[in-house]
Amino acid sequence: MKIIVYPGSFDPIHNGHLLIARHAKREIGADLVLFLLSPSTVWKKVQTTFNHRANMIEAVLNEKGFELSRIEEGNEGKLNYTYVSIEALKNQYPDAKLYLLLGEDQAMSFNEWKKPEKIAEQAQILVYRRQGSRVSNENFNHFKMLEITGPLSATSSSKVRNFESIDVPSIVLDYIGANKLYFAGHIAKRMSDERYYHSLSVANLSRLIAIANDVDPLKAYKAGLFHDIGKEVPDAKSYEIMQEHFHKYINMPPWSHHQFIGAYLMNKEYLETDKKLLDAVKYHATGNKKMSKLGKVIYAADKIEPSRGFDSREYIAECVKDIEKGFVIVLAANKKYLENHGKDIDNPLTKACFDRYLK
Repeated sequence: MKIIVYPGSFDPIHNGHLLIARHAKREIGADLVLFLLSPSTVWKKVQTTFNHRANMIEAVLNEKGFELSRIEEGNEGKLNYTYVSIEALKNQYPDAKLYLLLGEDQAMSFNEWKKPEKIAEQAQILVYRRQGSRVSNENFNHFKMLEITGPLSATSSSKVRNFESIDVPSIVLDYIGANKLYFAGHIAKRMSDERYYHSLSVANLSRLIAIANDVDPLKAYKAGLFHDIGKEVPDAKSYEIMQEHFHKYINMPPWSHHQFIGAYLMNKEYLETDKKLLDAVKYHATGNKKMSKLGKVIYAADKIEPSRGFDSREYIAECVKDIEKGFVIVLAANKKYLENHGKDIDNPLTKACFDRYLK
C-alpha cells in the first residue's frame, strides 16, 4: 500500500491543493493521500482554528483515496515536528510505504528540519515541482528524494484569506461565508447579521450568474458581498462623505446614498481600485444609463436573491441563461414593483436606467 502524506496548515484548503494531491496520487499510483493538518507551523501563523480548517478539508474530500489525518490535533500553540507525526503514521500503517509530499522550497530547506534523517528513513521524500522547473540542491541527492512534475495553481491560501482569490471548492466558500472567516469576518463586522447574510446570498448568486455568463466570478462575489456595506454608516458620517465625494448625487433619495458610500468604503478602506467593480456597487440600487455586464449581475442578484421572500427561481434561471436578457426582465419587474408600492422612480439614475434598457 502506498500512502502520500501531504502536510500543511490548509488555511484554507483551495483548488491548488487538490490539484497537487490528484496529480501526485496518479503519478506514483498511490492508494491513499492523507492530508496531514498542522495546528500551527514554524514558518507562519494560522488564522483559524484546527476545527474550522478540518471541517473545510473534510467537506471537500469526497474522492476515493483522500482522507484527513488528525494526528496532530490538540497541539495548537505548540511546535509540531514532522518526524513525530511520520513515526506515528508508520505505527498506524505498518505495512504501507509512506511518501512525504513537499514543495520545492520545503525540499531545499529540508536539511534544516528537526531530525530530517529520521524522516527520510521512514518515508520517501516526494518533491512536487512545477512543470519546466530546474531548481535543485544537494538535499535532493542526499535524502534520495523522488521528484515529480505537474501543474500548479496561481492561487494560495493567503490570496483566499485576503480576498484576492476565491479559487476554492464552492462548499469551502460557503463555509467561509457562513462562519465569517478571513475576508468575510472583516466585512461582517460592518453589518448586522441580517444584512450580512443578505449580502452573502447576493454574493453567492452573483458568482453563480457570473460563471454562467463569462463574468469574473471573484469580482461578482466581491461586489455582492460589499454591496450593502454603506447601509449602516451613521447618518452624519454618510452625509459628510456624500457632501465631499458625491456632491452631484447629494439630492438623490436618501435610500440610494448607501450605494455611493459602499463604493467609497471599498476604495478607501479596502483599497479596491477596479472601476467596474466599484461602479457595480455604486449603482446597484438605482441602476444607471450605462451598466456593465458586472453591474447588471449585481443589480439583478440584489433584487432576486432567495432570501427576499418571494419565488425568484424563474428570474434566477433567466439571468443564469443570459444576463443581458435576464437583467431586462428583472429591471421591468422591479419597475412594476416600485410603481405599485409608490416608490421613487423619478430620480435621475433610476429614470435613465429604465429609459435606456426598457424601450
